[in-house]
Amino acid sequence: MKQICLFILLIIGNTAVSQTTAIRPTSPKSVIIAMATLPGFGPAGDHNFGIGDLSQTSTDELIGYPSSRNAPVLSKSKEYYFVLDPFQLAYQNCRAGISSKEYFLKRANTWNWNLSDTVYLSKKPIKVGFHILAGLDSLNRFVYCADANNNNDYSDDAILPLLPKGRYADAIVSTSVPVAFDYYLGGEIHNEKLLCNISGSSSSNISFGFPQFRYHKFKVDGESYLLAAEIDPNGKMIYLVPDQPNFSSMGLNKAIKLNQHLTINGKDFIFKSSRGLGNQIVLEGQDIDGYEPVIVKSPKAASVKSNNTVSAQTGFRAPEIKGKLINGKTGGEMLSLSQLKGKYVFVDFWSTTCIPCIAEFPNIKKAYGMFGRDKFEIIGVVDERQTGKTVALISKHNANWPTMLVGAGTVTTGYNIYSYPTSFLIDPDGYIVAQDLRGEELVNFLSAKIVGK
Repeated sequence: MKQICLFILLIIGNTAVSQTTAIRPTSPKSVIIAMATLPGFGPAGDHNFGIGDLSQTSTDELIGYPSSRNAPVLSKSKEYYFVLDPFQLAYQNCRAGISSKEYFLKRANTWNWNLSDTVYLSKKPIKVGFHILAGLDSLNRFVYCADANNNNDYSDDAILPLLPKGRYADAIVSTSVPVAFDYYLGGEIHNEKLLCNISGSSSSNISFGFPQFRYHKFKVDGESYLLAAEIDPNGKMIYLVPDQPNFSSMGLNKAIKLNQHLTINGKDFIFKSSRGLGNQIVLEGQDIDGYEPVIVKSPKAASVKSNNTVSAQTGFRAPEIKGKLINGKTGGEMLSLSQLKGKYVFVDFWSTTCIPCIAEFPNIKKAYGMFGRDKFEIIGVVDERQTGKTVALISKHNANWPTMLVGAGTVTTGYNIYSYPTSFLIDPDGYIVAQDLRGEELVNFLSAKIVGK
C-alpha cells in the first residue's frame, strides 16, 4: 500500500489540533473512531466532483432543494446546488413530506444506504447543501458566487473569479471558500465550516473539491497507524497506513469503501459507517487489544495578526529587501519592501542566464497589467552574470517593474536563494502567503484576493 504525505500537508497553515477521543468499543464487534481535521490534500490527492446545474436536475430531486434569492446579475449564468450529505437530505425531505417515501427508498437502493443508519440522522432539517451561481460579469470574466453562510441568499456573499483546475496546492487552499454546513452527531446538531474549492473553465463546466481531510492517529501493540478519510458525498472513503514521517498520495484506487475490509495489526475489520460528515468512522470486527491513542499536535500556524517572527517561509513575516533600482523614474533611486506595506508584493529572484526565469516574464507582466500600483507591486532581484545584460532584457521584454541587482549594496538577508527562479508573494501586512508561483498561478492567486483595474 502506498503512503500519504501527512507532514507536507501539515505545513499548510492550521491551528494546533489534539486528539483526546479514541477508538471506543460500542459492542464486542464494533468500534467508533473520532476524527480530527487538517487543511490540505488528503490521501486521494486533488480530488474533485462535477455535478450538473439545476436545469439538468430531475424534478423529484429538485423539489428537495431550498430556493435561493437575490442572485447577482451575470450573463450565461448557471446555478448549482451541491449536496455534501445526500442521505441526510433525502431522509429529512421524506420526513417533512417534501418528497415521497418511495423516492427515498429508491435513492437508498441506488446509493446503497443502510436504512438502519437513519437513527444517526437528524429528524429536523439541517443544512447539508449550498447554492452556487456561475456566469460572466460585466467585464466578460467567468465568476461565481457561493452562498458561503448557507442562508440561501446571495446578497451577503462575494463574487469571485472562477479559477482553473489543477493549481498550486497552497493557492487552492488559500482561495477556497469556507462554506457553513450542519451535521448531526451524538444527538445534537453541529455546525462546521469546510473549505470548498470551486474551479472550472466556464459557468457550465465547474467542479467542487474540499482541500482538507479527516484523520486519526493511534497505536496497536506499539505499532503506529494513521486512519484518514476524504470529505466527499459519494459513499465515504477511508485509508489506513502505517504512520511514518513521510507519505505520498495514494489515489482513489487505494481507498477502502463502505463494507470493505481493512487489517489492523493482523486483525480484520470492515468499514461500516461514516457519521457526521466524517467526524466519526465506525469499524466492525474484533476489539482492538493494545489500543493506545496518540496525541497529535500540528505545527502552530503563523498568524498574520500575531506572529512577528521573520523568516522566508510561508506564513512568516518577510525579511526586508532593500536596494538601488537600475530602472524606474530616474534610475538609482532606493526602494525597500517595507515601503510597499499595504500592497501585495511579488518578489522575483532571477538570473540573466536562467531561461525558465525569462520564460516567466509574460506571466508576471500579465499580473502587473491587471492590478493597479496601489494594490500590487513587483520587485525583481537579479543575479547579473554580464554587465548591462539586465537592462537589455528588461527593455527587450518590456519588464518595467522595479528591479535591483544582487550585490551592489542590495539587502536580501534571510532569503538564502539557492536556485532561480525563486519567488515570494507577500501580503499587505508583510507576510509571505505563497512561494514559487508559476504560469497563471500568480494571476489566479491575486484575482481571488484583490480586484483588478
